[in-house]
Amino acid sequence: MPTVFEIIRRRWPEVMLIVVLHAAFFVFTEHFSSAMAPMPQADAAVISQPGGFFLGFAVVLFAILLQMVYLGFLATAAVTGAQPQEPGTLLSVGRRFFWRIFRFQLLLFLLLLAILTVIGSFVGTLFFNTESRQSMPEWAIATCQAIAMVAVVKPMLLVPAVMIVRDRLVMDAIGQLNRYRLGEMKPIAVHFVVLVAATSGLSVLAQLLGTDGIGHYATVFAHAALLGTGLVFIPLEMVCFVASRHVPQRPAGETEYLDAEYKDAEHVGNEYQSETDMDNRDFK
Repeated sequence: MPTVFEIIRRRWPEVMLIVVLHAAFFVFTEHFSSAMAPMPQADAAVISQPGGFFLGFAVVLFAILLQMVYLGFLATAAVTGAQPQEPGTLLSVGRRFFWRIFRFQLLLFLLLLAILTVIGSFVGTLFFNTESRQSMPEWAIATCQAIAMVAVVKPMLLVPAVMIVRDRLVMDAIGQLNRYRLGEMKPIAVHFVVLVAATSGLSVLAQLLGTDGIGHYATVFAHAALLGTGLVFIPLEMVCFVASRHVPQRPAGETEYLDAEYKDAEHVGNEYQSETDMDNRDFK
């Protein structure tokens, strides 16, 4: 298995495509949400007309396609390593992982929301004499969010990598968490904590600088670039970590897409696209 830096060096066009599109998406959503917040109700009603509907539909479609390309990049990195791939291959490969990753992200969101509620209530009552997070300062809210994400660092990083590399469903991947020790992935966890701390700090700084001005937009762009880069680098580290471990024997009849015969990039794309049995089981 090639190193993370070798994969990035040889597949830099794909990496740049994913990072730039992620950063652009974050900047757009940040700008749009900031513009909508102070908007009068009458003006907001105008956006809710057909133009607003198609804008929302386009944003969701773009996010889905970007997620598929992103997952396809991680999946092909696990199979072909540093061998470059076409965007169409990434989209085709990533499509079969989309719904299972989406389900895990939904479960993770609910878990994070529960942890954040508990931490926010504790911190608000202890330091700010309130149980509402909305009444807390921006830096306190960002700190609570960072603590919640660090608390679930192992499943957040490991479960998607296991699903992609081992071709597992959500509950199967969660059940394999005990196969990996947090100490073995300590450098990756440190990178994740640094990323969370840096992005949280930039987010608070952007709020303090207001919604206009060069400083605000420079901070937003820096936040988006850092987040887009981290979303490629850290999950790719996890994929390489899981792929470097011994592959356990799979149950009979389970999809085997990591066989050594799929060294060729064309075979990888065709194999992912033709195997639909796991996708069908996902929806049952």
